[in-house]
Order: sequence, then C-alpha cells, then structure tokens
Amino acid sequence: MLRYISAIVLCMVASAGVGVEKENNCSDAVEQISSAVKFVGSSNYVFELKRERSVNVLLFLQKPMPGSEHMRWRLIERPIESLNYCLRGQGEKFILLKDMHLSNPYGKYGMPGSGYSRCAGKSGNGLPGSLDIRLWANRELGDSIVYDLPNELAKNDYVFLASTDSVGAWILLDSSTDNLDDTCYYSRGDASGIHEDFKAK
Repeated sequence: MLRYISAIVLCMVASAGVGVEKENNCSDAVEQISSAVKFVGSSNYVFELKRERSVNVLLFLQKPMPGSEHMRWRLIERPIESLNYCLRGQGEKFILLKDMHLSNPYGKYGMPGSGYSRCAGKSGNGLPGSLDIRLWANRELGDSIVYDLPNELAKNDYVFLASTDSVGAWILLDSSTDNLDDTCYYSRGDASGIHEDFKAK
C-alpha cells in the first residue's frame, strides 16, 4: 500500500512541475522513502501516520535482530502545502517505553486550538516536563505503544505514541536534549497504519 502512495505522490509532483525543495533534507516521496528503507534495512516496520485522512508523517523502525545492537529509526514528514517529504530525525536506537495511560499527570497539553498548553515546563508535582507531557499524551490516547527516539541529527529527541486500537490515533512529542523540561506536542493525528518488511522500489 505504501509503495502505491509513493507512486501516486511522485506522479503528482511530476504533473505539477515541482522539483526538489530548496529546504534542507527535503525531496520527493519516492527518494525519501527509498533512502529511509536503505537506512533501517529491509527487515522493518513502517508507521504511516495520518492527519485529516492524509499521510503526513512516516516513521521507519528497524526490526531488532539477534546479536545486533542497532535498532535504527528514521522520521520523515510532509510539510503543509508541499508534495515533498523532509527528514526530521534518525538514530541508531529506539527504546520501547511502558504504557502508562492510567496515570494521573499534573498538566494538560495539546496542539494549538486545543485550549491547552503545547509545551511542558517543570510540573507542579516535581516531575520533569518531558514525563508529565508524555503521561498526558498517553492518557489521551488510552492503551498505547510508546517509543523513545533519540535523535542524532539535532538537539531534539522524539517520543512517539500510538493507540493500540483499530484506529491508531497518534501523538509525536519533541523534547530538547538540553532541557528535559522543554518538551512540546510536535504533531498528532487521528489514524495510523503499520507495514511490515516494506521494500521500496
């Protein structure tokens, strides 16, 4: 399914006469997807993250391999009003975190328009902002899969959460590596899908 999406996007790019964006690390969907699969390897999981029925974010995870310490990941995103995808982060490891959707976070957080703060500072109960905002995101989604994504490309790490129900609503948090209290909602969406052992053409 993902290869069909990338083919459609490529045709749209060609018909619109849109080339590689001047913005750093941005290029057409086929190039970005092929590069991501090459980076994580053919034994992988690919999360297809949707906002308003459109695929906007793709998260590639290398399957854990016996005897190997590498668990590579890469995150690419399609900016609003663009047909290209941009590299947002990658790393040599990712960490499965515990689901804590029954927790009681101190603060309330969300994207602009939600009425809540987008970012967390140190919480009133003494928890680091990075933990308090993750607990709130987890509570919003319910039972979830949660990954910590240490980023080697910039001074920000990500935390990815996706509900384990059939819809797969998701939230992506962005955390400064210099200050754990500086953590924000980066993006969120209403649905997701997962593809196993995806091979780009």
